[in-house]
Amino acid sequence: MKNFVIRLVKNNPVLYRGAKKVYRTFQPAGPTVYRNHDLCITYIIQNTEEMPQILAHYNSLRRENTRIVVLVAGNTLKMHGLFRRYPGVTFYSVDYCRRYRKQINIKNMILTDAGQAVSDIIELF
Repeated sequence: MKNFVIRLVKNNPVLYRGAKKVYRTFQPAGPTVYRNHDLCITYIIQNTEEMPQILAHYNSLRRENTRIVVLVAGNTLKMHGLFRRYPGVTFYSVDYCRRYRKQINIKNMILTDAGQAVSDIIELF
């Protein structure tokens, strides 16, 4: 009898939607883990004047699923200026992470510099 009712509900779309709503009221779905499959092209800079070169290098190898991340060593007072001047770029301060013993967790990271050939990096995609 139980199997007959289950088959009847599964074959009827209206009954199936109703049964699913009733089931989800008593058994809500658990939270899902968000997974990001973007590649982070990461650069390390000492001097903030290197940013136009880095952006030109990044634009030459940019793909649909890439993001730019810049690690700034020193120049912590100039970080807010960088945030305002380059809104699409993610900046991290290396000095801040060392001082407060924080870890930079960047998944799918490709570490490069503006002088590296683009053909070497594109092979990794």
